Amino acid sequence: MDLASYVNRFCLFFRDGRIDAGWISGLQKNKLAIQPLQGKVLFLAPNRLLFDWHAAGITPSNALSELQRDWDDAHQKKNEHDLETIHQLLEAGSSFTLDTIAGDFLNDPDDAAEKLSLLLALREDNRWFKRNRDLTYTPRTEEEIEQLEIQAQRIREREAQKERIQGWIQELEGPKSESESWQEESRAKWLDQLEKMLVQGHESPAWKEMAPLLGWGQVMSYSEERKLKSWLNQAGRNVNPTRLIVLRANGGNLFEKKDWLAVQDLSDKSLSGLDQVPDTHETLTIDGPKTRDFDDALTVISWNTTSIQLAVHITDLSRVLHPGTPLFHEAEQRISSVYTPEAVYPMFPEDLSNGIFSLKAGEERAVLSFHFQLFLKGGWQLQKVVAEKIRVQRNLSYAEADELIVKKEGFWETLLLCCEALLKSRLEEGALNLPRREFEINVSDPKRVLINPLDRNSPANRIIEELAVLVNRETGRLFHEASFPGIYRGQAPYELVKELKPDEEMTLDHISIEAAKLGMVAEPHAGLGCEFYMQATSPIRRFLDLVTQIQLTAMLGKKESVFTEDQLMGWAETIQTRQREYNRAEREVIHYWKSLYLQQHTGLTYQARVRRQLPQQRTELEISELDYVFTTGGFEKLEPETELLLLLEEVQLEPLRLKLRACEVDQDRNS
Repeated sequence: MDLASYVNRFCLFFRDGRIDAGWISGLQKNKLAIQPLQGKVLFLAPNRLLFDWHAAGITPSNALSELQRDWDDAHQKKNEHDLETIHQLLEAGSSFTLDTIAGDFLNDPDDAAEKLSLLLALREDNRWFKRNRDLTYTPRTEEEIEQLEIQAQRIREREAQKERIQGWIQELEGPKSESESWQEESRAKWLDQLEKMLVQGHESPAWKEMAPLLGWGQVMSYSEERKLKSWLNQAGRNVNPTRLIVLRANGGNLFEKKDWLAVQDLSDKSLSGLDQVPDTHETLTIDGPKTRDFDDALTVISWNTTSIQLAVHITDLSRVLHPGTPLFHEAEQRISSVYTPEAVYPMFPEDLSNGIFSLKAGEERAVLSFHFQLFLKGGWQLQKVVAEKIRVQRNLSYAEADELIVKKEGFWETLLLCCEALLKSRLEEGALNLPRREFEINVSDPKRVLINPLDRNSPANRIIEELAVLVNRETGRLFHEASFPGIYRGQAPYELVKELKPDEEMTLDHISIEAAKLGMVAEPHAGLGCEFYMQATSPIRRFLDLVTQIQLTAMLGKKESVFTEDQLMGWAETIQTRQREYNRAEREVIHYWKSLYLQQHTGLTYQARVRRQLPQQRTELEISELDYVFTTGGFEKLEPETELLLLLEEVQLEPLRLKLRACEVDQDRNS
C-alpha cells in the first residue's frame, strides 16, 4: 500500500506495549505522521499499524472528535460479538486473519465500525483465541481453555485472599479482638506464614507468597518487621525479642498436639526386670533451683577415709525411645533443648521431659547406672555399667547441696575431696580451668530485671561437673576399647597468645583454642584433659546424648550397632552446626536481657575496659561487672585494655545503641 494512501485515515497502532488510536495527518519522509487522541504527533513506520479505516469528510478541525466517536462506539459494541460461537465454528489449530473472521461472521464485513469492534473484542479476549505476532488469531484447544480457567480461578482466589488479609489486618490494627477468633484454621495458617516471614525474612517461601499480597518489596526492612511483630502480638502470638532470637536459630518451635503421654505405657513396662537400687542408700539429684528435667542422679553406696563408692544414674530413654518413632524424630529435628532466662524450649514435650523421663523425687525410674570407686588421691575405677531402677529421695538445688557440704555430714566431705582430686588430675593432664562469669537473670517482672552473679565453682557445682566429665570420658573409653561406632567429642590443644603477668589468672584472652569438634574418631579432648570423651549424661536435653545412650545400651547387650556409620557421621555434622546456632542464640538472649537491665539503670556509671578497636571508628568495650560486651563510637583513640568509667545516658534496644560518655574516676558510680 502506497504511503500516501494512508493519509487522512484513522488507525490503531502499537505504542509502548499497548494499542492507541490516531489520525494519519500526513507524511514525513518514510514515516506516517499520526495524531493520537492525546499527546503530540508521532512519526511511525507503517508496520506499527494494527488496523486502519477510511475517514470520509474529515478535516483537521474535526478529525479527533470523529475518531473519539468511532472509538467509543467500537468499545460499546465489542461485547456483542459471540466469540465462543465463533471459536466453535472455526477449525481448531488453524490461524485466521481479521478479514477472514469478519467475512464469515459479520453482517457487513466492509463496515469499518463493526470490524473495529470485532478487532477490539479479539484483542481483549484471553480465553477463546491466541493472538499471533503476524496479527492472526488461533482458536484455543480444549486443554488450553481448561488451563486458562484454572489460572483464572487462581487469580480470583488470590484476589479473594488479598481481600481477606486486608480485612484481618484492619481487625488487628483496630480495637483488640478476641484471641479465640485467631485460632480458626485459615487465620491460624496465615499467622503461621507471618511468623515464618518474621523468622526467616525475605528468604522464606512464605515471603515470596505473602509479600505481593501485602504490597511489600523483595526485602524485609525494619518497617515490615515492626508490622509483623505488631500483628502477631495483637493476635496473641508470642513473638517477644528473645523467642524470636531462638526461632531464628531454628529452635523454639511448639510441639504439635499429640498424645505424647502414650509413651507412659512403654515407660511403665521398661521398669520390669530391672534390679532396684536399695532405698537404704540415699539417691538424690543436684540441679539449679528452676530445673524440672532431672536427667542424672547419684547414689553413695559406701565411703571410708581413702575412697567412696557411688553410682551415677542417667535416666534411661533407650528403653522407650526407639529410632523411627515420632518422638525420636522430634528429638532429631530439635537436636537439643534451648534455655533462656524466661523460658525453656525443650527437646521433648514438657509432659515427658519434666514428667515420666525426669528423675523426680518419689518416682520409680529406669536408669543406666555407672558404678565407680573414687579415691582421695585422684584415681578412680569404673566397676560396671548396668540398667537399674531407682527412686530419688531428694531433688537438691546447688545451694542446698552446698549447705550439706559445709556441715561435713555423712559422705559429703569425702565426695567433695574425691571430686577435687579428679579435677586436679585433669589439670595435670592439661585441662583448662578458666574463670567463668555467669549470672542468674530474673525476668519474672520484665520491667524490673534482676541480675545476680552465680558461683559455678561452688562445691556442689564441682561435684556434679566432675562426675559428668567422668561418666563421659569412661563412656568414650568403653566405645574405643570395644571399637563400637559412636560420636566422640575432641578438642585440639590450646596455644598461649598473650603472656601472663605475675599472679594473673589465665582467661580466654590469653589463649587461642579451637572449638571442640564431633567425629567418629576417638581423639583427646585437650580442654577437659581427657583421652576420650563422649556426651552421654543428658539424654533428655541433647539428641547426641540420646544417640550415645542407645548405642551404649546395644554395646553392653552385645548387640549390633543400632545406627550406621553414615547416620552417625551425618548427625555429628548436623549437631555441631545446630548447637553452634543454639549457643549463639542463648548468648544473644542473655545480651538482650542485660541490655534491658542497662536501659532500666541509666544515669549510673559503670567500670569498663577497651577490648579492641574495630573498623569505621568503632570500639568494642566491656562492662566488667556484667560481662557485657558492646560496640560504640567515640573511643577510637584508646588502646586495648584501657580502663575507664562510663556514664550511661541512654539505651535503645532495636536496633541496639548505647549513649554514654567517659567520667572522672572519682565521680560517684554504680558498683
